[in-house]
Amino acid sequence: MAFIKHTKGTSYPSFLASEIGLRTKTRQIEESMGSDGIVKPGAIYPADDATAEGLVFEAVDVSDGAMPGSVMTAGEVYEDQLPAKPSEAAKTAMNKLGMVFIPTKPKTERT
Repeated sequence: MAFIKHTKGTSYPSFLASEIGLRTKTRQIEESMGSDGIVKPGAIYPADDATAEGLVFEAVDVSDGAMPGSVMTAGEVYEDQLPAKPSEAAKTAMNKLGMVFIPTKPKTERT
């Protein structure tokens, strides 16, 4: 089964703080997770509560139904770069799996 569909490109802020310790797993991303048919990178999977398993790693088009997608289950992320701030219950659940939340992305200066 092919998953090829032409869509307009959209860029999202990078929430990944480091690739060290990064672990992703393929999960079925449900239609209900998306707004306007797209699940944004950094969305909490499967829900923003104690059942949280990780963050959607790349945008997933669910406009035609549930689709497989990559879910980050461990690694370091910038919390302020996520599309929505995770609840304390979700953060606790993801911390147990190996997710580390860094409060803010440092500003870089160009010389």
